[in-house]
Amino acid sequence: VFVSTPDLLADVDYAIWCPVAVDTERWSAPRADRGERLRVAHAPSVAGLKGTQLIEPALEDLAARGAIDWRLVQGVPSSSMPEVFAHTDVLLDQFLAGSYGVAAVEAMSAGCVVVGHVLDDVRTTVREVTGLELPVVEATPDTVAQVVVELADDPARVDRLRAEGIDFAREVHDGRLSADIL
Repeated sequence: VFVSTPDLLADVDYAIWCPVAVDTERWSAPRADRGERLRVAHAPSVAGLKGTQLIEPALEDLAARGAIDWRLVQGVPSSSMPEVFAHTDVLLDQFLAGSYGVAAVEAMSAGCVVVGHVLDDVRTTVREVTGLELPVVEATPDTVAQVVVELADDPARVDRLRAEGIDFAREVHDGRLSADIL
């Protein structure tokens, strides 16, 4: 039995993680020039499952104070998402499931820094299987505003995390590792 995200290993004792694969080249559209403020987006496939209602007030407050540019992305077709991500510095992924999935990998491929809540077991599995650290910046609904402000105040860290995310997506999620596992 293969599972596409490491958190599902807890549900099936004998499962093997076979990482989701994305066309990393599709997501590597030319990035828009960095704006005056950190461009932060959240693109929930299902808002209730991603914790949107738990993080949105904090992000709206940061935007109202001029600390960030904030965008809740909904109803945008998949074909337009590479362009959306090209104009996004930080993607807020999910804050309830404790893992990461396709949207996070697509965003990393596009050069976005991904922020979300990822369980320690998931990070350990990624490290053990790939030898790499998962470059998703840890945050919970209670800490997301602080984490975003720290990123906004540290452009060099954003650049480093952006590069780590691109490399991670290519190494782990371009299909080669999944083919080896299969």
